Amino acid sequence: MPDSGKTALKLVHKTIKAVTKDLQPERYVFNTAIARLMEMVNGFNDYLRAVKAVENPQNLSDAEKALLGFASRHLLLLLAPMAPHISEELFQMLPSRKGKTGSIHTETWPSYDDALTVDDEIELVIQVNGKIVNKVAARRGLDKQQAEEIALTDDKVKDKLNGSSVKKVIVVPDKLVNVVI
Repeated sequence: MPDSGKTALKLVHKTIKAVTKDLQPERYVFNTAIARLMEMVNGFNDYLRAVKAVENPQNLSDAEKALLGFASRHLLLLLAPMAPHISEELFQMLPSRKGKTGSIHTETWPSYDDALTVDDEIELVIQVNGKIVNKVAARRGLDKQQAEEIALTDDKVKDKLNGSSVKKVIVVPDKLVNVVI
């Protein structure tokens, strides 16, 4: 599956996780649940542009069609508590529902794969003496030495160091690197 497909699949799982949390009795925040669904729709609009389905929907591969069907079904399941009638109507129109009966409201709540809710890339904050100097994209799971190397080779950090010697480098894994001079 191309990167855009993996990103789209992760988006579905992240949305399921977030909306599930938003609709828990102790939280129950419809507004953020709806905002997350809108983010999912926007993400899939980007995906459709990436696979050029907007210009030519007939050229979608079977995997892309399956992903769009999966996303559409889950979007409607997540929307159903907040917009029950339109969700029901749209659910019955899904191609995967042809010849089937049953309401969206009798379907089980979607589950998510925790492994697909974690980004492979993180934003690593680089500080000098506790002040943010830069934020860079980095691979998740860098060890301390790799994170230090990224920070110490960053141009903005080099400018701030201005020839000063480094006393200490503090690394918070997958979060930040603080260079103390």
